[in-house]
Amino acid sequence: MASDVVNNLEAFRKCLNNDKYTQHYSGGNLNETKSAFNSPASLSDIQNLCQKKGWTLPDQYVEFLLYCNGCYLFRDQFGTGFDLLSHKQMDEYHLNYMPKNWIPICYYVGDYLFIDSDRADTGNGYLMWHNHEQYFEDPPTIRFEIDFNTWLERLLIAQGSLFWKWKN
Repeated sequence: MASDVVNNLEAFRKCLNNDKYTQHYSGGNLNETKSAFNSPASLSDIQNLCQKKGWTLPDQYVEFLLYCNGCYLFRDQFGTGFDLLSHKQMDEYHLNYMPKNWIPICYYVGDYLFIDSDRADTGNGYLMWHNHEQYFEDPPTIRFEIDFNTWLERLLIAQGSLFWKWKN
């Protein structure tokens, strides 16, 4: 039986037409975007990275990497979109000035979605959004109280909109 992460990604892929997706914005505006998926990672590659870095990944993110080892979602004509990082990119994007336990998993216009490795096995509270205008010594802009699958599902339903910024 496929996991919720895989089910959400499979459902989204059915909405694509030659990797293209038309987003609907307020005011009746439409925007054509592209999405693409990498080949799966191997479990040994993921385990080796975690051992090398001293990281713990939540099971849902491991499932994501085993399904597609990174992807980009909703990339527009200007190159803006969500880059969900491969296991190699997670290592490359983790810069010396970042906290050791903050694992970059998504890049968006200078901002990052991180997994807090110290909380990865708690179920919730391990995802953090960090605005690029903040210092890493500051607390994250947002600490989500949802798991990776819920974050991904909401991103897909919201068609790439920053759902966490929505107000009433």
